[in-house]
Amino acid sequence: MFNLIPLSIFIAIFIPNILTKGLFFDGLTYSSIARNLSQNIGSFWYPHYTKTLYPNFYEQPPLGLYIQSLFFRLFGDQYYVEKICSVFFGFLTLLSIYLFYYRLQSLTKNKISIWVILILWMFTPVSRYVINNNLLDGLATPFMLIAGYFILSDKKWTNILGGLFLCISISVKGLPYMFIIFIPIFFYILKRNKGTLTSILITINTILIFLITAVNFSQTRDFFTYYLNIRIIKSFTEYRVVDNHFFLLRQLFYELKIPLLISFIILLITRKINNKKYAIIFFLTGFLGFVPYLLSFVQYDRYLYPSIIFFIFGLVLVNQSFFNILENTLIKIKFIKYIFIFVFVIITAVSLNKMVLNQGKIIDQITLHSNFDELTNTFNKRRVFNVCPTYLIYDWELIAFLQRYNKISIGIDEKTCFLLTKKNKGCQIPLRCKAFFSSLDFQLYNCQN
Repeated sequence: MFNLIPLSIFIAIFIPNILTKGLFFDGLTYSSIARNLSQNIGSFWYPHYTKTLYPNFYEQPPLGLYIQSLFFRLFGDQYYVEKICSVFFGFLTLLSIYLFYYRLQSLTKNKISIWVILILWMFTPVSRYVINNNLLDGLATPFMLIAGYFILSDKKWTNILGGLFLCISISVKGLPYMFIIFIPIFFYILKRNKGTLTSILITINTILIFLITAVNFSQTRDFFTYYLNIRIIKSFTEYRVVDNHFFLLRQLFYELKIPLLISFIILLITRKINNKKYAIIFFLTGFLGFVPYLLSFVQYDRYLYPSIIFFIFGLVLVNQSFFNILENTLIKIKFIKYIFIFVFVIITAVSLNKMVLNQGKIIDQITLHSNFDELTNTFNKRRVFNVCPTYLIYDWELIAFLQRYNKISIGIDEKTCFLLTKKNKGCQIPLRCKAFFSSLDFQLYNCQN
């Protein structure tokens, strides 16, 4: 009964915009590569982005891109495929949070805590950002949480499953997603339970066997050698996105401002803290989820996405006495079950209606869509454009947009008969070039002899 509330909120937040246009360029990059994979351009270990930028893409582990390519195989090359994929995995994350919570019911002793956790998770800005923009963090997190569910079991075969699901999560977004293994480690430190220690050892051995087996294949070894050198090492030695190492710590308080405020108000009312030790375990686990990134100057708020869940778990655990009272109060309300069902049906109907009305609506990258949407109907084959001015080859948003919607790569001095220029930038056009396409900000020339 209570589960209808978070489900209604999920539908209201994510379903209305699932058929709209517009994504953050990282999301477009991943969907471009996934689309290419679905069309047999590139391969699992050698994903292909564009002909001029990352013809072999080593910036992320390949499994998440391959999983998304299956959605393109299913739905075809439609502009909304990546959003369907991302929202699907957002929903899978919602279910996996519930599943993980099921393992902890002895700590909560009520049913209302789970929908509080889910609602607070959905209202954190980073959760909406990740799911709405097709970021790989959204694909990795449900596998990590399902792994946690199996690892916390006392059955050996489920611990093996936990290790395998954790390997899937790592293969989508990297080693930092192993941090959930600290939950049973902290539980063992607290309880000294031999069964918990056995679960930890089985899980770690499963991961080690998987990794040792994987590196015995030359393609796997080659990919992760490039990935380590290009992505990991350079993120510590060359790349710089933030000015100091504490960006994520500051961002954490921004993301948790609503849960922290609610928790503080509840504590003022009840003047009682529950589950102190277990709450600390969840806070520490959440912190360990992003602490590796603090060592680098490459930090993005989306790196907090998997950790946020554990901080919210901790905040809900310390307020269990309040949620027990709240649940008992709600249960006593007459017709509460039918009220929740009515709300769910209304929200679902309104959201589906908005989804239909919003189909094709541009909600992001409005300028790029206004410049190039007409070009989509003209070019349906893969081509390379030379560009002027030259700085356009560093316009990551433009590169992602042209590749995703037009299958166009851009470069300088490429062997191509097309030249894309930005208007009023002093570009010198060869006499043989003829204007072919014009938009608000760009001019395309055909320079074929």
